[in-house]
Amino acid sequence: MLTAGSRFTIPRGRSTLCGIGPGEIMKIEALVILGMGGLVLGRILVWLMEAARTPDPWGAEIQAALDEPDAVPLCPHCLTLQEHNGWFCPECGSTVGQYSNYLPTVYMFSIGEALRAGVQQRNRWTPLVTAGYILVAFAELSLLAPFYCLFLFMNRAKAAGPGHEAATGDFEI
Repeated sequence: MLTAGSRFTIPRGRSTLCGIGPGEIMKIEALVILGMGGLVLGRILVWLMEAARTPDPWGAEIQAALDEPDAVPLCPHCLTLQEHNGWFCPECGSTVGQYSNYLPTVYMFSIGEALRAGVQQRNRWTPLVTAGYILVAFAELSLLAPFYCLFLFMNRAKAAGPGHEAATGDFEI
């Protein structure tokens, strides 16, 4: 029986009273946590694989119009018809074309245009958009990313000011 002031000793050869050392408990806990995480991840993958495939957000007539051979593409920046077969829009200079993001020499212009939009244009500033600009800045700009983030947050603060349409997201491009 233990009383106040008495000493309690663990018998020789045993590290704890129940015979399981502290390292063994941690191994079991880690395996249980790993197994539960694997079950959750497996269930999520099964749920995603069994989900119904959703159609495009537009109707069949719009899809048919897009698939026609005489369909003319638009510039995503200024919405000018692109009758030529070039890599840049003749009106605004934006990168256009079906494979412009796959060409290494044109890809850098696409990235530059996207990053420039973050510091010069009005945007719908959501946490996801802001995080995306920051991640792309650190991935593409490396050491210059902090300076880019400074200008990004200055543009974001300017857009959040009173009287700006970008604060509500109701504006036309």
